[in-house]
Amino acid sequence: MLAWPAAAAVLAGAAVLRLTSLGGVRPDPFYDAAVRSMGSSWDAFLFGALEPGGSVAIDKPPLALWLQVGSTKLFGWSTPALLAPEALGGCAAVLALFWLIRSLWGTAEAVASAAALAVLPVSVLTARSDTMDSVTVALTLVAALLVVRSARTGGRWPLAGAGVAIGLAFNAKLFQALVPVPALVVLYLAACPLALRERLGRVVLASAVAAAVGLSWLAVVTAAPPRDQPWAFGSVRGSAVESTFVYNGVARLRAQPPPTHGAAGARRRLSPAGPLRLLGAGGGLRARLAPELVPALVFGALALLAALLGGPGATRLQRAGAIGLGTWLLTGLVLFSALGRLQVRYLEGFTPAIAGVLGVGAVALVRRFRAPLWVAALAMALLLVAPVRASLALVASGASDSGHIGTVPVRETDRLSSFLRSHDGDARYELASSTAVKATALIVHDARPVLMLDTLAGRPLTSTRQLATAVRHGRVRYELTAPCRVCSPADRWAHRHGRDVSRQAGLPRGTLLALSPRDLVKARRGHRYRPHRRARQHRRRWPRAR
Repeated sequence: MLAWPAAAAVLAGAAVLRLTSLGGVRPDPFYDAAVRSMGSSWDAFLFGALEPGGSVAIDKPPLALWLQVGSTKLFGWSTPALLAPEALGGCAAVLALFWLIRSLWGTAEAVASAAALAVLPVSVLTARSDTMDSVTVALTLVAALLVVRSARTGGRWPLAGAGVAIGLAFNAKLFQALVPVPALVVLYLAACPLALRERLGRVVLASAVAAAVGLSWLAVVTAAPPRDQPWAFGSVRGSAVESTFVYNGVARLRAQPPPTHGAAGARRRLSPAGPLRLLGAGGGLRARLAPELVPALVFGALALLAALLGGPGATRLQRAGAIGLGTWLLTGLVLFSALGRLQVRYLEGFTPAIAGVLGVGAVALVRRFRAPLWVAALAMALLLVAPVRASLALVASGASDSGHIGTVPVRETDRLSSFLRSHDGDARYELASSTAVKATALIVHDARPVLMLDTLAGRPLTSTRQLATAVRHGRVRYELTAPCRVCSPADRWAHRHGRDVSRQAGLPRGTLLALSPRDLVKARRGHRYRPHRRARQHRRRWPRAR
């Protein structure tokens, strides 16, 4: 009788941790600029444009950002409106895990597992961040629910629906959506009573559906004329396919984590790749999920195996669920231990497996020794004390794991915007930007087109000739720049020909360059005045009187 009120309390607690004080969370200018730009036109909405002019697109499919665009259109532009889809996605993940575990075992196991996911610091942090991870994990849990339904009823359509959910999750966070796929395949093959050949055929069909849905956005954007396709961030040749499979795929396996500096960087740094990476006390799973949780996780996994795989009362569906949870957990541990570049939010890819193993294992052990269920409730409460404290601290501090690429102090952005409004006239572009991320805060502020010179790490997007032509015709009059370390030819050209007007705009020196045709003529001709060709012809035709 108390199970359903407990489930409601768990969902309410998850909502409180994920929705409270969202206005105090520092947003991510990179994805926020894309949301701002995508709300300006249907072309930008489709391609996931980073700036309203549609010259550069983000490095991922825009499914999760579409939800943010809808939220900001409905509630207005604000930090809570930007973060609401991810926060609600985190709540939906808790609810989906409850239904998944309940369909496999029972209400007590479902409440315990949902409570563990509701308070896990990684899950809370990710749901309060301007990223796509919480929406992705919610979609993967919907896929798991459909897999269980298909295994139980023998129907084809639920399994095809699971393929659709995985395809949508791929369009939200790419390959992170594939982390639970091996577990779902194992779960279906172990739970479905049909013949092996029939099961394998249905798995292949569901995989084809997932591939078709997952690659649908790529097929649409690559079918557009090349001149209409934005340059995909992270790619070398501007292709969205390359950004998907190279920058966000193969390169992530071998890439090393970026260098960090200072205390904030030390807090964000994870241990180097290796077998014990996620168990390291300094920067591993113990630091992210609370120190007491790793021994509890090992205990829960052993209890799950002992009580379900070897228990005489376990059904085929329960044994399959135990194998599926174990496969999901093992896949996450192996993958994220070997991944070259690991961010904290990536761990959300297998937090449902962690929560499921804890909840199901604790209740299964209590049932094994025929103890009352309040013992399991007490054990879970003790295990989750440390995660609750850590999650409350995250909420109080306004922390997020968005990365904050392109963050600029608010005062500087306000001064720059005010200066440009009064000086750039009718220029097509608000300014030129030395890199694709440097102007993101300004895009969020003003939602005006920006001429991008570089995309990433000095890879040129705009040529010197194109920039000079734009300056000559008055389409751009300023450049937002930085000290030139790895610069494109266009950026070096702007440094040679531009005038530093940073002090006039109230910005640090070397931030803003004025690019005017008059200055370019002087710079090109060595500061010596030479009349235009037509003026010289006029002089020859009408010589000066002596």
